[in-house]
Amino acid sequence: MSIIPNTTNPGDPLVGTSVLSTIENSGNVINLYVLTKGPDGYLAKCPYTLKYNLRQYLDRYRILTEQINIVDPYIINFEIRYVVTIYSNFNQGEVIYNCNQAILNFFNQDKWEINQDINISELSKEIINIDGVKVVNEIRFKPKYGDGYSNVVFNFAVQNSIIYAPEESSIFELKNPKDNIIGKAIIG
Repeated sequence: MSIIPNTTNPGDPLVGTSVLSTIENSGNVINLYVLTKGPDGYLAKCPYTLKYNLRQYLDRYRILTEQINIVDPYIINFEIRYVVTIYSNFNQGEVIYNCNQAILNFFNQDKWEINQDINISELSKEIINIDGVKVVNEIRFKPKYGDGYSNVVFNFAVQNSIIYAPEESSIFELKNPKDNIIGKAIIG
């Protein structure tokens, strides 16, 4: 993944947006998957103008026999629910808050890549490292779609502690984390 700052004219409404991209090369066809961050900071499809300008720029450097496709990857939004057992001498609210921050950091879009799988074991390690957490009992994912989310419906099936991204180019996004990170602490 690359993060390319937009360098268009200062009056252009796209100034300040970032482009997230990945390249898939197959023979003479290059698929460039690109997304931007919208004004709310969440992932969005690239506007036509940005794709057009990108195509014009890349056409100057491509080999004559190459075809460049600029494609929108799918955005997969989700909710995460988890249950942890904590030590009795820790404040439940504080531990849940710190776990939520660890999850938020784990899914930070600036570190996430197109087609990156979700490794639940790695996420569990992040949570178990929070002071007061004794055991991570459960982590579940639920798709969020429509009404402010993408329209992509995805089955969060877990295989060997990994949720695999679909074969089509896509990216997981934890949108609206205040509503979509739901934690529960059990004292034990």
